[in-house]
Amino acid sequence: MLYIKKNCTIGILFSLSAGFLCCKQTVLPATDGVITGTVALFDTIGNAIPNSEGVKISVENASQFTVTDGSGNFSLSGLAIGQAALVFSKSGFAEVYNSVQVSSESHSGNVGTQPLYAIRHLSPNIVTRPFGECYARFNFRDTQIYSSAAGGMLHYWLYDSVYEQFGLTQFSSRILDAPNKNESYTASIRIYFSAQDSISLRDPNSFEFSTETNSVDNKTGSMTVDIYRDSLIRHGFGSNSKIYCAAFASGSLTKNYFFTDKTTGKKIYTSFSPIHSEIRSFILP
Repeated sequence: MLYIKKNCTIGILFSLSAGFLCCKQTVLPATDGVITGTVALFDTIGNAIPNSEGVKISVENASQFTVTDGSGNFSLSGLAIGQAALVFSKSGFAEVYNSVQVSSESHSGNVGTQPLYAIRHLSPNIVTRPFGECYARFNFRDTQIYSSAAGGMLHYWLYDSVYEQFGLTQFSSRILDAPNKNESYTASIRIYFSAQDSISLRDPNSFEFSTETNSVDNKTGSMTVDIYRDSLIRHGFGSNSKIYCAAFASGSLTKNYFFTDKTTGKKIYTSFSPIHSEIRSFILP
């Protein structure tokens, strides 16, 4: 359905001594779209939670929202035709972002069943190692010369030297929470780096750089990641600057849940527990 707003003005056309009516029509987008669906809740290892009541479904950067009933069903109305960016959230669960199309024909859309997993609150530690001395790696000029049997011509290839200089160190982290008997560690860890001594997963201005998501060893609960000095330099840290770092952990089922902050372009991972390791610091050589 399209709504038409009319702005009318009355004027006099003096040359013809006749009145006229001028109407300007503005087509407004329909806002009678409805999205329905179901939310299913799961614990940290994937077991279904019977009651899915109280999950909030809202439109990103808008006021519309609704909540699920005990069966996880919901209906969200007052939506414009087109793509709707929905946010599924409930305290203690990994927040999920999902886009749904509201049809121009039926004025409706359906998300099917959206799973929500409980955040696994793990306590990681972190071990930092000092950067070693920078070292150089060379590929020296290599010349190959041989004589052609046919005409005695000399052929040669020159390989220019390649010079790289970088510093490398390793950061290690380990899950402190012991798994249940006969269970393996299934967690993932990211390490965040900041110029300030306060780091928050949900605040993109509190960190400059983070590692990729790394799964821990299923027997020891530990992981080790290489960090290059140049990587930190590229993300705004300077030589001799003090850098703070902390490790954050997530369960394996939700480790890739994130949204991109529109202002900074940084990925905000919604499933990682806010409980983090102690914050360590080091000087970048």
